[in-house]
Amino acid sequence: MPSHLRRLNFAILFALGIASPFLGRALAVFAMPARQQEVARVTSPDSRHDAVTIRYQPLLPYMRASVEVYVVPRGGQVAPSADPVLLATRAVGVQSTWKDDRLLEIHYSRARVEGFTAIWPSIANNPPMVEIRLSPLTTGFSFAAEGDS
Repeated sequence: MPSHLRRLNFAILFALGIASPFLGRALAVFAMPARQQEVARVTSPDSRHDAVTIRYQPLLPYMRASVEVYVVPRGGQVAPSADPVLLATRAVGVQSTWKDDRLLEIHYSRARVEGFTAIWPSIANNPPMVEIRLSPLTTGFSFAAEGDS
């Protein structure tokens, strides 16, 4: 094999070796879809919105399962580009409750909150906005307990 081809092969393999941790993560996220299941849908008192809870179970064993809560127009589907109002891993007992037409409380026994937004803007009608509150069911720690690391 000519030396210029050996150098080219070496450069390509070296670049792939450096990029492999990043490429592996990207492929895991985009090429390997997770199993998803809608576990709850709760309609607001004015029947304008639904709070949709979805559980994602990744197909790869090293990725964690997650729970996501979305606010959508009543009866609507969660768009692939939609941002969740709550994203949590290691979640137990996640339940959504509408306290008012524009106030959603999300209760949980245990969760590692990875993402949360306190306001959901309705795209069709900027007002009314929906306020979201997190409400742990425990008075102590909801994730870390004494001795946990």
